[in-house]
Amino acid sequence: RPSTEESSVVIYFQSAIMDTCLMVNYEEGRLEFRSDNVSTISILKESINKYALEQRKRDFRCTYNIVEESVPHALELIHPKVRHNILLTQKVQLIAPLKDVEIAEGEGAVTAPEYQDILKRADSPEYQDILKRADSLIAEYEKNNTLLERLF
Repeated sequence: RPSTEESSVVIYFQSAIMDTCLMVNYEEGRLEFRSDNVSTISILKESINKYALEQRKRDFRCTYNIVEESVPHALELIHPKVRHNILLTQKVQLIAPLKDVEIAEGEGAVTAPEYQDILKRADSPEYQDILKRADSLIAEYEKNNTLLERLF
């Protein structure tokens, strides 16, 4: 609530997940929200409308203006995060099969000719890097495993 000396209060929030911003400008009897993420505004509008209905506010009015550039902007922010987490998920899913191949090779297992190409790729620097970093990849995956769900 603004003090008697101030006519309004402005508060800024930043999403820890998407790095988008929300600005709230509060004046007596009026709230203004601005965000570079349409989803944020949509969620706020829904919550405020629900609250107004519960409080039986008859003089409540909600208007909004969506700037078309906000949608591509939000997608540009989210794309690298989605891409990184999809690649991370794929790498984590490769760890167990790569370890199995490593064990099989160590035991001198004979592999059918049609699988020789897979064995050659398992020895590639990319896959060997995944094996070396397995613990850190799994730790990062476990830390962020719900991020993709939150983004969608």
